[in-house]
Amino acid sequence: MTVFSASALLWEWFQKNDTFSFKDTKQIVPLTENEGVDNGILRLALDNFTKNEMMKAFKVDDEEYWVLNKPWATFEQTVTIGPGTAHVISQVINEACEQFKDERDVCDPLHITEKDVQNLLQIINMYSREGQQED
Repeated sequence: MTVFSASALLWEWFQKNDTFSFKDTKQIVPLTENEGVDNGILRLALDNFTKNEMMKAFKVDDEEYWVLNKPWATFEQTVTIGPGTAHVISQVINEACEQFKDERDVCDPLHITEKDVQNLLQIINMYSREGQQED
């Protein structure tokens, strides 16, 4: 396991839980070859989350806990998108709108929004499912 993969596992955990302690490790990493190493890697990921102010750590008796600073669903990220990428995103979305004869979700390449990213993901999922059905 890497710190990156541990972060992904914890990211999923915090979608449904506000706190984490090492008592919860088996629910995140059910099968492990080296529990001590995996716990160390989880700790590094938790430290990164703490440094990024997503959560705080505290102790009760001898047990350590990490708690989100705010609900998971309220965390946002800012992404910078260059003009070439914005053009391709809008092109894919607008072609899909044209194909489905639905202009409600037309994408402006000068103003990419979260909804545009969600639409792009839906288009990718649709084509992915179609490809799986052909196999």
